Amino acid sequence: MTDDRSTMLRILEKPRMRREVERLRTFQNWPADAPVISGDLAKAGFFFLGSGDKVQCFCCGGVLRYWEQGDIPAVEHKRHFPTCSFILGRVVGNIPLASGSSDSVDGQLLSQLQRMTMDDQGTPGQAVYPEMEAEDSRLTTFHNWPTEASVQPDVLARAGFFYTGHGDNVKCFFCDGGLRNWEPGDDPWQEHAKWFPRCEFLIHSRGQEYISNIQDAHFHLGDTVGGSQTSTGRDIGARNSKS
Repeated sequence: MTDDRSTMLRILEKPRMRREVERLRTFQNWPADAPVISGDLAKAGFFFLGSGDKVQCFCCGGVLRYWEQGDIPAVEHKRHFPTCSFILGRVVGNIPLASGSSDSVDGQLLSQLQRMTMDDQGTPGQAVYPEMEAEDSRLTTFHNWPTEASVQPDVLARAGFFYTGHGDNVKCFFCDGGLRNWEPGDDPWQEHAKWFPRCEFLIHSRGQEYISNIQDAHFHLGDTVGGSQTSTGRDIGARNSKS
């Protein structure tokens, strides 16, 4: 009984950490050379305490650090804190990223997103990746963003992009447009407008005049690439034409 009461007190102290996406958000500065990935830690109930490789369980309050190659967060959680209600599978209010999905792409969210069907994608005002509609949700996907990348995650997330988990590839949550090979000085909003001018999120956020100006500047007198826009992300290859 004492254990259950203590568990509830800890959950009440950090209610946001019941959400896996909130735990994942704490790993923005997780060491790039850490032997375990942040996605696995968040799924196992841990959030980053901000120093070294120290993490804490949202449920039992257990703290682990000094991770080694080959460690499995869920296994280590159970080994060190066998009475944790979360690790025992009890109902403690945990909210996973996507119920019923255990897939991941390099610890990222891409394969956990529930994409619309092609018919749904044609519906005006409907995002292809609705789970990434909130800017904060998009920002959480950048926890393993390459440190040498030329563009900052917050700028990309603000412009509608989330990280796919590979290289510096990003996708727009609304139109599914993909971009990569970012260079110093690139502006995500401008690149969004340059390659995916019909994206409704972009139009709503920046306005048609902004998009038209970018199109005119890059493609001369309105000779745009609008006809090549797709919802499959194939335009990601067009980014290579800059180099």
